[in-house]
Amino acid sequence: MGFIAGATAVAIAGTPPKPGYCWYYTTPNRTSGFWDVCPR
Repeated sequence: MGFIAGATAVAIAGTPPKPGYCWYYTTPNRTSGFWDVCPR
């Protein structure tokens, strides 16, 4: 799984539910995923 943060995630997944969250892809073709806390 990979993750993205910032403007790219907002374009794909919408606004993060909380500050400090990143979008994590669950499919290799990057068509779905979920929000979770960003790695530090």
